[in-house]
Amino acid sequence: QHRLVDVVRHRAQTLDEGTLQAVVDALAGSAHVYLLAARRSFPVVSYLAYALAQLERRVTLLDGVGGMNSQLASVLGPRDLLLVVSFRSYTPEVIDIARAARARGAAVVGITDSRASPLVPCSTLRVLLGDDRRSPFRSLVEPIVLAQSLVIALGHRLTETPARRNGARSYWRSGARPW
Repeated sequence: QHRLVDVVRHRAQTLDEGTLQAVVDALAGSAHVYLLAARRSFPVVSYLAYALAQLERRVTLLDGVGGMNSQLASVLGPRDLLLVVSFRSYTPEVIDIARAARARGAAVVGITDSRASPLVPCSTLRVLLGDDRRSPFRSLVEPIVLAQSLVIALGHRLTETPARRNGARSYWRSGARPW
C-alpha cells in the first residue's frame, strides 16, 4: 500500500509541468480528440473518453470494434489531436496509427514508458511514465492519475475561457465532476 503512495509522490515530483500544460493546451485547442490504446492501456483512454465527453469535447474512442481503428483514424488532420497510451509490449497497430496520424499533420500526444518507446518519434508531445520491470504487471495508478490530472486542468481551463461553445463552464460550476 505504501508503495503506491510513493509511486504517486515520485511521479508528481518528476513530471514536467510545462509538458503537462502543453498537453492541456493541445486538448483545449483541438477540433476533435481521438483516443487510442490497446490491451492493458485501454482503461486509461476509456476513462478519458468518458471525462472529455462530460466536458463536451468532441471525442472519439478508437476501441477496435470491428477492426476499424485504422479506417476511423484515417480522417485525422491538422486540427485534430490523437492521444495514444502505449506501454511495453507495444501494440503494433497502435504505433502504426500514431505514425500515420502524425504524417497527416495531426498532433499526437504519446503517453508511454520509455524514451526508447516506438511511440516517442511520432509524438509531438510525450509524457514518460516509469515502468517497474520487476513487476510482471504494469500498475495503472500512474496513467490514471495523469489522466485525471489532465481532465481537471482542462476543466479549469475551459471555465476560464469566456463563452466556450462546449458548455464546460456550466458543467464544471454545477459541481459535477468527471470522476
